[in-house]
Amino acid sequence: MPPQPIFLEAGLRYRVRVFAGDFVEFTLGLLYYVALGTLGLAAVAIDSVLRTRLYEAFIALVERIDHGKSAS
Repeated sequence: MPPQPIFLEAGLRYRVRVFAGDFVEFTLGLLYYVALGTLGLAAVAIDSVLRTRLYEAFIALVERIDHGKSAS
Protein backbone atom coordinates (compact mmCIF):
# COMPACT_ATOMS: atom_id res chain seq x y z
CA MET A 1 0.00 0.00 0.00
CA PRO A 2 1.50 3.39 -0.97
CA PRO A 3 2.02 5.91 1.85
CA GLN A 4 -0.77 8.39 2.31
CA PRO A 5 -0.10 12.13 2.75
CA ILE A 6 -0.05 13.27 6.36
CA PHE A 7 -1.38 16.74 7.09
CA LEU A 8 -0.30 18.66 10.18
CA GLU A 9 -3.77 20.04 10.81
CA ALA A 10 -7.25 18.68 10.28
CA GLY A 11 -9.71 20.50 8.09
CA LEU A 12 -10.46 21.10 4.46
CA ARG A 13 -9.19 24.69 4.42
CA TYR A 14 -5.68 23.60 5.48
CA ARG A 15 -5.59 20.76 2.94
CA VAL A 16 -6.64 23.06 0.11
CA ARG A 17 -4.05 25.66 1.15
CA VAL A 18 -1.28 23.04 1.22
CA PHE A 19 -2.32 21.59 -2.15
CA ALA A 20 -2.58 25.04 -3.76
CA GLY A 21 0.84 26.04 -2.41
CA ASP A 22 2.45 22.83 -3.67
CA PHE A 23 0.77 23.22 -7.06
CA VAL A 24 1.98 26.81 -7.42
CA GLU A 25 5.55 25.80 -6.48
CA PHE A 26 5.48 22.92 -8.97
CA THR A 27 4.12 25.14 -11.75
CA LEU A 28 6.67 27.89 -11.14
CA GLY A 29 9.49 25.34 -11.06
CA LEU A 30 8.31 23.86 -14.32
CA LEU A 31 8.11 27.29 -15.96
CA TYR A 32 11.59 28.13 -14.64
CA TYR A 33 13.20 25.10 -16.25
CA VAL A 34 11.29 25.54 -19.52
CA ALA A 35 12.47 29.16 -19.64
CA LEU A 36 16.06 28.08 -18.94
CA GLY A 37 15.90 25.50 -21.71
CA THR A 38 14.53 28.03 -24.16
CA LEU A 39 17.15 30.63 -23.28
CA GLY A 40 19.88 27.99 -23.45
CA LEU A 41 18.83 26.95 -26.95
CA ALA A 42 18.76 30.60 -28.01
CA ALA A 43 22.27 31.08 -26.58
CA VAL A 44 23.53 28.04 -28.51
CA ALA A 45 21.99 29.40 -31.73
CA ILE A 46 23.53 32.84 -31.19
CA ASP A 47 26.91 31.23 -30.43
CA SER A 48 26.86 29.23 -33.64
CA VAL A 49 25.92 32.24 -35.78
CA LEU A 50 27.97 35.00 -34.17
CA ARG A 51 30.84 32.89 -32.75
CA THR A 52 30.36 34.27 -29.23
CA ARG A 53 30.68 32.64 -25.81
CA LEU A 54 27.15 33.50 -24.71
CA TYR A 55 26.23 29.92 -23.80
CA GLU A 56 29.14 29.61 -21.35
CA ALA A 57 28.14 32.89 -19.71
CA PHE A 58 24.54 31.68 -19.56
CA ILE A 59 25.57 28.43 -17.85
CA ALA A 60 27.67 30.36 -15.32
CA LEU A 61 24.68 32.59 -14.56
CA VAL A 62 22.31 29.64 -14.16
CA GLU A 63 24.74 27.87 -11.83
CA ARG A 64 25.05 31.02 -9.78
CA ILE A 65 21.26 31.33 -9.52
CA ASP A 66 20.74 27.64 -8.71
CA HIS A 67 23.66 27.17 -6.32
CA GLY A 68 24.43 30.67 -5.11
CA LYS A 69 28.07 30.62 -6.19
CA SER A 70 30.12 31.17 -9.31
CA ALA A 71 30.83 28.36 -11.74
CA SER A 72 34.12 26.53 -11.42
